[in-house]
Amino acid sequence: MIDKEKFMKKYNIDNCEYEESNLKWNILESIYNDYKEKIEKYRINEGNVFNILNSFDKVHSISTRVKDPEHLIEKIIRKTLKKEDLNFTLQNYEEYITDLVGMRVLHLFKEDWIEIHKQIVKTWETNETPQVNIKKGDSEKIYTDKGCEINVHQFGYRSVHYLISNNFGKEKKIIVEIQVRTLFEEAWSEIDHKIRYPYNLDNTILAGYLKMFSGLAGNIDIMGSYVLELKKQLDMKNNHIKELEEEINKSDLKDETKEHIKSELKSLNIYDGIINSLGEVTSSIDDIKLTGQDSSHEIINPLGEITSTINDIKLTGQDSSDIISNNLNLNVNDNYIESITRNSIPKKNTIEEDSQKKELNNNDLNDKELIAKIINKN
Repeated sequence: MIDKEKFMKKYNIDNCEYEESNLKWNILESIYNDYKEKIEKYRINEGNVFNILNSFDKVHSISTRVKDPEHLIEKIIRKTLKKEDLNFTLQNYEEYITDLVGMRVLHLFKEDWIEIHKQIVKTWETNETPQVNIKKGDSEKIYTDKGCEINVHQFGYRSVHYLISNNFGKEKKIIVEIQVRTLFEEAWSEIDHKIRYPYNLDNTILAGYLKMFSGLAGNIDIMGSYVLELKKQLDMKNNHIKELEEEINKSDLKDETKEHIKSELKSLNIYDGIINSLGEVTSSIDDIKLTGQDSSHEIINPLGEITSTINDIKLTGQDSSDIISNNLNLNVNDNYIESITRNSIPKKNTIEEDSQKKELNNNDLNDKELIAKIINKN
């Protein structure tokens, strides 16, 4: 281990504060040496926990680390300077420093956390109630429903922390810290850590901008949840249309009527409608690339309904699935059925109109009832 003076300078620790803390350098050296001897055991546990986490559903990626011996000593010093009643010894440092092995589990969508949480608490004994760090204004219900403890972080840090006891072989249980968050929360956290830690923690200018950055990351996660729910609704509606088409093919409707109804159903294809709407956005982006013109107003208009919906979710706390379901409702009613049935008869010349109307009145009633039955059934 490097000598005391070099260590204090390397880690920007005030020597006067250190002296007032009553920490003994010889005890810190003994902790450093003891930990170096045990570090391979921690690395084995790191690999063991990684393999288990990597098998969990909804996990996107995992990063791991075993704490560096010098960083362990730095953390002991800083924790003691903050809380003078702490007394680290060779016998208790492994109990008090709970992140000697750290795992960071990332997932794509906020909702993915629920499944990961279930698997963690099912697999390991937790040493404390899971701690949820959120930004002021974030929804808490998803976490409190699972019995987690909420901490509103002043700088907007978001993550769920677990302390688990991993029993590996005949060794005593080792405490492992698992942090779970989204990819965007991770990106913000990495930037925040790079800018502020450990020497700019009290810089209010940096803190203000990084807090805004945290808000943007949260909005991106809201958008991710919205798009995920939107995809589910679109798939459900389009599968519903396919089922209707299959029912129509099996029915006793006239061929002309079948073709017309299927054409009407095809016009309800939600994906096609969205692709056509987004065509304007693509064109606007191309204009920007080719001419350098400010086309922001052209892009914003086609996306107005989506932006409005997202704002509704943020301001009211309403479940995004409710809003999306309402916006995408097909509203198939009696008038619609009657319209399809009436228009499904190919138009004849004026001489044949009277006979056509009679045929519609006499024969098409059953067709109309059958269409209603098919749509209502689904």
